Amino acid sequence: MNNQAYIEQLTFENLSEPRLEGYGCFHFHSLDSHTHRHCDFYEIILFTYGTYSYIHNKKSEPMSKGTMLILKPHTIHRLYTEPMKATHFSIDIEQNFFEEYVKHHFPELNLDSLPELAKINLEPEEEAYIEHLAHRFCAPNPSIHVGNLILHTALSHLIFYQESKQNNDAYYVNEIISILNNPANLNLSATELCNYFHESIPTILKNFKYQTGYTIIEYKNKKRLDLACDMLRDPDLKITDIAFHLNYDSLSYFLRAFKKRFGMTPTEYRMQLKVQRNIVQ
Repeated sequence: MNNQAYIEQLTFENLSEPRLEGYGCFHFHSLDSHTHRHCDFYEIILFTYGTYSYIHNKKSEPMSKGTMLILKPHTIHRLYTEPMKATHFSIDIEQNFFEEYVKHHFPELNLDSLPELAKINLEPEEEAYIEHLAHRFCAPNPSIHVGNLILHTALSHLIFYQESKQNNDAYYVNEIISILNNPANLNLSATELCNYFHESIPTILKNFKYQTGYTIIEYKNKKRLDLACDMLRDPDLKITDIAFHLNYDSLSYFLRAFKKRFGMTPTEYRMQLKVQRNIVQ
């Protein structure tokens, strides 16, 4: 029996084997699912054949062979495919068991910072290995050792995913800062800045705040006022021209923002600079 025929046979067999401690349902499947969530269970899904549409947060994304998903408890999701056109393996793991396993074997893994859904693309050899373990786990009298191997392999990839995600988050933040270094871009909204990247806007906003301590709006305001201080060093630049150059809606708004930040007006700041220069001379 070839591999695909074996998977299709498993789809119709009674796979309700006795539950192992720490694990819930586990099976191969070639059908779609209704919108649902797993309370108090993590879920690992491995797509083994064909293409599924995976629906999460009302967004649909294609999933094909070699893609592995790790879902947190209570994540609302749905799988859709034409009957018998695709197959996947899924395994539910009790939340306490999963988190205790992480605590003992992967203490560097921060579960709190993981999204509801982590998507990992496996190499063909890795996919074949996990699929082989999955077949053994779905066989009669499954071994908890095999389940733990699947979990251990998935968590190893989850650490790499988390490190890659952190590097990616830093990239977004650095790119936004680079864009805002050009004063002409200071009139861009937070949404416009986020649209430069293929990542959800709430994720970018959250990571920017986490890494800089400022929201994008706060950072833009700080950046504009820092640039205003530099420009005020040039006595030939009019204050109205500085406000216009930095894309303030009005001179009065610029004056209020400057005084709130530095405790003095731009004119007073310029006079202070002049006094300091005279002292140095």
